[in-house]
Amino acid sequence: MEDSYDIWDNHMPITGVGNNAIIGFKYFGFGGLGENDLGLKPFQGTKPGNNTKFNAFLVPKTQEAFKINVWMDGPWDNSTWNGTKLGEINVPAGAARENTKFELDVSDIVDGLDGKHAIYLVPEGGSGDLFDLMGIGFGSDETAIKAPVVPTVSIAIDGEPVNLPKRPLPSNENNGIAGYDIYQYDHILADGTTEIPVVTASASDEEVKITVSQAASLTGAGSAAIVRFSYNGMVKTYRIPFSEDSREYNALMELPAEIEDLEKAADIIGDSIVVDGEEFKTPQEKADKVLEMLTEDPQIKALKVGIQIDYENAVFKVTLTKGSTVMTIPSFAVEDIEKYAVTLDACGGILAGPASFKVKAGHPVGNLPQPSRSGYTFAGWYTARTGGERVDSGRS
Repeated sequence: MEDSYDIWDNHMPITGVGNNAIIGFKYFGFGGLGENDLGLKPFQGTKPGNNTKFNAFLVPKTQEAFKINVWMDGPWDNSTWNGTKLGEINVPAGAARENTKFELDVSDIVDGLDGKHAIYLVPEGGSGDLFDLMGIGFGSDETAIKAPVVPTVSIAIDGEPVNLPKRPLPSNENNGIAGYDIYQYDHILADGTTEIPVVTASASDEEVKITVSQAASLTGAGSAAIVRFSYNGMVKTYRIPFSEDSREYNALMELPAEIEDLEKAADIIGDSIVVDGEEFKTPQEKADKVLEMLTEDPQIKALKVGIQIDYENAVFKVTLTKGSTVMTIPSFAVEDIEKYAVTLDACGGILAGPASFKVKAGHPVGNLPQPSRSGYTFAGWYTARTGGERVDSGRS
């Protein structure tokens, strides 16, 4: 099993699997889980009609054909193991050496199966390393299994892409590093450089928030640029020192105050905001309203950060700035306020106002019109013609 030093990649592939190897996994809960248990979230079990399929994600390492026997409970069907063979996955000769999903219909055996069961993979045929196993999972017609894709990040210096390190800085007795989130790329300045290089950054996924803090000088403690990528709440930090003065890192170093202020502002803003969409004719008008709402927030005002909202490629983007530091939230959700349609049935009476209108979720319906009808006295509005609950102006 290969170690992963990427905090975004919760993954340990099994590499170099050969003929007659046995890979076992305990356990799969075919009976489902009704409530939270020891950190596991509830999930549905198999049932008739699911058309359950076993999925194996492999990277073939040979040009030869081979197969993988898939077993349940044990890798043999003898009296000791009492295994049940679910089927075979056949990998053809000349298969592409890339992560590929292979599917096996196991519905006849597992649909409606209860309890928890182990799964075993036993390759057969070929020679040498047959494949790397990237992952397995069970899916159905309604729930397809897809291999997770970890975002990639890029950094450029004065427009030139750099070859970022694959692994984070290692821990030693001097730096006090205790995690896998700090990376460093040492940039060697050309002789005679007089201007501080400009660092830019990007990511393959719009869910990644990017913060770039430019270096303050060419030498000294301030001669390192810092780039932070945040994905699902986990942050990778890349240090880019431009001189020997800033290459030695230790865990006691504090982030620049500008980065901390922008990240505080981002936490306040969150990933979405709710506005009344019916007030705006264009997305940019909606973006301008969001900008007004955020700049009026007293907590954000106190941080003294600049805010810009743009609508590009059908996506709202937030840019936060302070000094020489810029944070980009490339995919910001602007959601419309939920509204309910209210219809007034005067039951033969005459209304002085509209018979239907919309009310924002959580807001009162307000003053309702009083209908008139000859020979009748209006008793009020109710949720049903007969009985029902009375609806007054304060009803939400």
